[in-house]
Amino acid sequence: MSVERMLKELEEAVLTGKDDLVSTLCEQALKDGIDPLVVLDKGLAPGVKRAGEKMGCGEYFLPQLVMAGEAMKAGMKLILPKLTGKSKREITGNIVIGSVEGDVHDIGKGIVVALMTAAGFNVVDLGVDVPASEFAKKVISEKADILGMGSYMSTTLPAMKAVMEELTKSGHRGEIKVIIGGVAATEDYANRIGADGFAPDGPKAVELAERIMRGAK
Repeated sequence: MSVERMLKELEEAVLTGKDDLVSTLCEQALKDGIDPLVVLDKGLAPGVKRAGEKMGCGEYFLPQLVMAGEAMKAGMKLILPKLTGKSKREITGNIVIGSVEGDVHDIGKGIVVALMTAAGFNVVDLGVDVPASEFAKKVISEKADILGMGSYMSTTLPAMKAVMEELTKSGHRGEIKVIIGGVAATEDYANRIGADGFAPDGPKAVELAERIMRGAK
């Protein structure tokens, strides 16, 4: 199988949410000596980007996007450990992301992480149930341009405000752009807590982050 064909099959496997096939193709690509950065940029990323585009025009719905995001994650588990200083890409920006304290929902966040990675962001995923102090500590240590917070239950919305207060208390609020999302979050709530933006879904989150980075240049 040619490199071009393998990468195209990988793209299609991500697009259609075939985790096992994605893993198999990634393993074969690495075994064949294909640069892991090429596997990411020419195979995994285009697949999840297309899934996001399909959702944006109504061809895909949340279940299909979730499947594509999970398929990309399956590939990333194999690819990321192989990326070294010899394989460098132009980074769009650094983003720290996580679900706020008290919230253990991971699917929506996982989609955003996959789409942000596909868009060229260096993503640090803090996971779920992340305390305000951890968010504040990581945006400093990771030199983040953007902090992304997700809340999927109304009971965890106050945790977003707590993060904003922690950033202010640490003296680093002015150095970081904050965006929020998740089922429970709204644009009104983003304005109320002083966040820099709100995105209702993964594709819109990428658009917002890219807009922020363009404004920073």
